[in-house]
Amino acid sequence: GSFNYFVSNKNKKQIPVLSTSNEYTGTSVQLKVGNQVYKLISDSKTKVTAGKGEKNIYMNYEIPSVADVRIDFNFVSSEDNSNFDTLKIVYTITNTGTKKKDFSVKTIYDTTLGESSPTHFFVADDLPVKNEVMYKTMQNQKWVISKNSNVSVQFLFNGGDTTEPQIVALANKVTLEKDVWEPEMFTYRAFD
Repeated sequence: GSFNYFVSNKNKKQIPVLSTSNEYTGTSVQLKVGNQVYKLISDSKTKVTAGKGEKNIYMNYEIPSVADVRIDFNFVSSEDNSNFDTLKIVYTITNTGTKKKDFSVKTIYDTTLGESSPTHFFVADDLPVKNEVMYKTMQNQKWVISKNSNVSVQFLFNGGDTTEPQIVALANKVTLEKDVWEPEMFTYRAFD
């Protein structure tokens, strides 16, 4: 149930955007149904399938009698007649239970791109982010960039047809590994 993104350089070499050190837990998806949290990985409770279309791939997570979560990774071009350079991600949650419940989805992306530079992340206007931070709105920040000398990734959280998330947290992996839905953040804690 894990995944990664790669960029192909001019020599067709694939460079990972997300960490490859522990792909099983580094990048993950979780579903909150009421107060119950499900880690969407292939285990005895979750059935994971994947597939591809002409311009997309998808992951489907099925928790029997609870919900189906489908993630569509759609490849698009930012300019006419150019290569695919943008990945639009669409989450669809379907209640398969018998009761009406509130659903939330959380994705943790473990990127190591910024670790070789003094600044791990940047937001709109190239403002550097050097310590852990949680945003309750992305109206001012709009996006987050992580980069190194070979590749960069930009996550767009506000603008166009994007649904703004309730929370965006930039944190050390140890902060996000705890079994809490909203992480406990310490703004003085630098990235390591």
